[in-house]
Amino acid sequence: MWIRIGKTIQNEFEIECLMHLTCHLPVSDLKRVLKNCREAGLRNILALRGDPPIGQERWKKREGCLNNAMELVRLIRQEHGDYFCIAVAGYPESHIETWNSPHLPPSEQCRKLDVSRLKGKMDAGADFIITQFFFDVKMYLAYRERCRKLGIHAPILPGYLPIQNYKSYKKFTKWCKTHVPTNVVEDLEKIKDNDQAVKAYVSLSLPCQTQIQTHSNTLETHSYGIRLAVETMKHLIRNDVKTLHFYTMNLSLAVRKILTELKLVSEERVMPWSTGKRQGEEVRPIFWARRPLSYISRTRSWGEFPNGRWGDSESPAYGELTDYYLAFKRKQKTDDRLKQWGT
Repeated sequence: MWIRIGKTIQNEFEIECLMHLTCHLPVSDLKRVLKNCREAGLRNILALRGDPPIGQERWKKREGCLNNAMELVRLIRQEHGDYFCIAVAGYPESHIETWNSPHLPPSEQCRKLDVSRLKGKMDAGADFIITQFFFDVKMYLAYRERCRKLGIHAPILPGYLPIQNYKSYKKFTKWCKTHVPTNVVEDLEKIKDNDQAVKAYVSLSLPCQTQIQTHSNTLETHSYGIRLAVETMKHLIRNDVKTLHFYTMNLSLAVRKILTELKLVSEERVMPWSTGKRQGEEVRPIFWARRPLSYISRTRSWGEFPNGRWGDSESPAYGELTDYYLAFKRKQKTDDRLKQWGT
């Protein structure tokens, strides 16, 4: 199913896919998945070891399976040569399983061990690196420097998880043992019991290491998490970061606002469909232009998944449904659409 979805995204929407592959599958299944990806024209793989099973703190190799991402990268190269572009994970604060203590920051020995393991993945044939999310830019820059000194010169994409609400922020930072600058901790403590306040927080104390000047007039119209993300991304870009990677957790509205604020995407879409392969077609995709309320009614419960991963769809983190789900503004007149898109 996932390969079929990836194929559709690439062929119909013309967006490159990065398929995730982990060591949970037996080697025979991994080979089958790689073969199917190749037949579907999917050429990008994120090779991961994967998390321990629920209820276990440490990874244990399963019979017939690989033990780590380095072995997975090596398998991909052995089976398919240079056909696939392979990404691997990097950890600016070091992987949590290299830490000496669950309560203390990783030691220098831990950091060296972590980077040496990354070097092993690169030597096995990986092409680029996507990092675990972080909030302290200094840690990312120091990590990049350690990698360069060890001979890792591949692109290192900084991973970033925008703060959507306090509950998810605490969950993921605790799970990944992510360092959060004191200023950010103090700011969020003030508004932790109110999702709407997190969404509309108007004052921001940035970490001192960013040395960024903020302006109250722009802060008034953006959430705390979005503003923090924008300033963090600006800091990264000034330090020669060419590519940004966001963990959206199925909430794209915040990332869209961040990219718009950074002027990396346009606020308006000229066409609601891809203009590449659809040029010259007489049949257009169906949109709910004239029935926005019906569309909202039919999709309101989509965020309520049994496992709770999506959280509460009424949370402000989801944004307004009219902005999130509809392809264009509700009040846009038919004549305006015809003039913009053609008949």
